[in-house]
Amino acid sequence: MTQQGNTRDLIFDIPFLVEYLSSFMTLSTGDVDSHRHPGGVVNVAPGDVVACEIDGLGRLINTIAADDEFGR
Repeated sequence: MTQQGNTRDLIFDIPFLVEYLSSFMTLSTGDVDSHRHPGGVVNVAPGDVVACEIDGLGRLINTIAADDEFGR
């Protein structure tokens, strides 16, 4: 595991973040705000797997794709 964090470590609390984000975008049920990066930040490369997990909710797993897979 490269990074680990908790909402108690946030500078701004969840209600503040929801109010701020909803001031310029529509939030829908099921939206996840993943904006913080605790210590241990590393570069990712195509083929790397990134997993974000919220206790009691679940895990989102993504594999990093190369730009040429998207015609870039």
